[in-house]
Amino acid sequence: MIEFSIYGTQDNFCDDFQEINEQLAPYNARFVMPSGLGAGIPIDSIIHIFLPFVTEAFKTFVLNGGYDIFKMRISKLYAKFTKHAKEKNMNCVVYISRAKGPDYNEIKIENPTEEVLLHTIDRFFDDNV
Repeated sequence: MIEFSIYGTQDNFCDDFQEINEQLAPYNARFVMPSGLGAGIPIDSIIHIFLPFVTEAFKTFVLNGGYDIFKMRISKLYAKFTKHAKEKNMNCVVYISRAKGPDYNEIKIENPTEEVLLHTIDRFFDDNV
């Protein structure tokens, strides 16, 4: 099972996960919320995407079209975040990193366009897929 751990500061952030996971199920993948993240009142609209390492299972996921669905869903979630950020006059901050291991590679992007966000995610996988 390929897991994309995704954390967001909005109250209704997980509402979309059931629908997303139904779409990703045929690809043996799912979105999950990471455990143990702190609470508090956010000063920015934050989304943190923990990406998996490239394994044979992930390569199969990409070849079967699952990665395209993942990117489409990230785009929809990000649109929700940018709308929320504008309504609350907040920055939209995106962190992208590996889920575990020494190759953490955290990237922080403030107010990226959707194109920049997707290109940044692609960069994590380009050399390995």
